Amino acid sequence: MESDFTELVGKYGPPAHAVPIAPAELDALAGRLPSELLAFWREYGLGMWLDGKFQFCRPADYAELVEQIFENDPDLLPSATHMVGFSAFGELLLWNEQHERVLVNLPWLTARVRAFDAPEPGDPPHLLLATPLFRLGREGSFDVFERDDAAEPLFARALARLGPLDLGQCYGFVPMLAFGGSAKLDRIERLDAEVHFSLLAGAGRCPVMAVQTPGGHPAPLRELGSGTE
Repeated sequence: MESDFTELVGKYGPPAHAVPIAPAELDALAGRLPSELLAFWREYGLGMWLDGKFQFCRPADYAELVEQIFENDPDLLPSATHMVGFSAFGELLLWNEQHERVLVNLPWLTARVRAFDAPEPGDPPHLLLATPLFRLGREGSFDVFERDDAAEPLFARALARLGPLDLGQCYGFVPMLAFGGSAKLDRIERLDAEVHFSLLAGAGRCPVMAVQTPGGHPAPLRELGSGTE
């Protein structure tokens, strides 16, 4: 049976601008990340899809960011939470060894932990890491919408205006949205992702948005890192 990541390669092609990840590093992640992801990285390396709309990253490079976001969290221990990729604007894809898939939207400081949602009929027994990436090609997905009457998605327009991202780069709003910035095309710059994400994470804690009943709407459950030392 082919893995979800094999299907994604068929959908988007091999990741562009890929760099290899050392076999020893992959071996050290065995049992901590899904085997399908490690096999995908072993074959294709770390690269990006759709001109940088999403790119994979080395978990060790973002361990300090994960510690910053999840410090003292009672459920999502930083030591057991691994960042594996991010969108052009800073929607982070992570894997927790106990609770599985986690999404953190840094521009808007929100998070989703699928395991915290009430299960719906037909939910898979495991919350597949790759599932959100199947909507990557949809307009508006993994994107930010300009705050005006038209509410147009910004990724394609930022790509045309600023050019494609390099590995390790992101698009960011200057000033940041959390500090009164505007989600406007002329406020977007190409930035170092690790540095920018740390600044975004420092702007405040992320509420975990959870759907508590089937068919319900996401509501704040608690904040990430809300435990005590």
